Amino acid sequence: MANKISKKDIIAALKEDYTLFYKAMPKAWKEIIPVVTVDFLSECGLHFTTKHNGKMAGMDSISTTCKKNEICKSRIRAAFENLGIEWSDDPKKARQAVREYLKKNPLATNISICAFCFSDVQQDYMSSMVDPLARNNEILNNGIIHKDWIPVINVLFFRGESFGDFASVNAVINFFNFAKANKGVNFTAWTKNLVFFRRAIDAGNKKPANFKLVYSSQFINKKAIVPEWAAGFVNAVFTVYTPEFAAANNITINCGARACLACLRCYKGYKKGQIKEVNELLK
Repeated sequence: MANKISKKDIIAALKEDYTLFYKAMPKAWKEIIPVVTVDFLSECGLHFTTKHNGKMAGMDSISTTCKKNEICKSRIRAAFENLGIEWSDDPKKARQAVREYLKKNPLATNISICAFCFSDVQQDYMSSMVDPLARNNEILNNGIIHKDWIPVINVLFFRGESFGDFASVNAVINFFNFAKANKGVNFTAWTKNLVFFRRAIDAGNKKPANFKLVYSSQFINKKAIVPEWAAGFVNAVFTVYTPEFAAANNITINCGARACLACLRCYKGYKKGQIKEVNELLK
């Protein structure tokens, strides 16, 4: 008599071949996995972060990694090169050089926020994050997750892309599908790469009503201008300012010094046609 498949066998199969996420779940597997949860998927290699710290404490999210995103990597390098600072094997020294430049030029608008990428820094000293996020990068970008594998997300507020950015139309569609399958959840995602959303929407993938998109400004002290072609799907613009620039230009700082769950400015309170401004001081 053939051995029956177990939950452990299913987890091992998915960890071995993530393309199984793109196919319908076999009937025999459904009997063992009647409900797909974020915890189960994380065991299988599609990692959800449910233990954030700091401002993100209490939030759940799914993210890729800037370290495997060629767009992010090129922006990080350019952030230093544009200031004439060598991006070498000593990124800590390069980041300190940017800090020194900013001290001398606190009103500058030519400094990329990517020079201060918290995700890149965090993954440098928390190397255990890199592999799970890199696996997410492959799964979310290389195919469309089948509806059988979309989890029930049992939280009110959920974040997309805490540690990376969108790098393909596939990733956008996967995030849209997470939101469509969990209509009671307030999804918010951050991106600098609006073009993938435009392409996904043009291909017939409507942005769900419970999905809010925040356009991240690439430069410190310089609010990003939402292109006309993106105005219909961008919900907010997020910009980081120096204290000096904010004071000199009467910028209202409405983000920071509070936990996201105690604020929720990015997650709710939107009005039709409104594009919010979310402003934070540089840390």
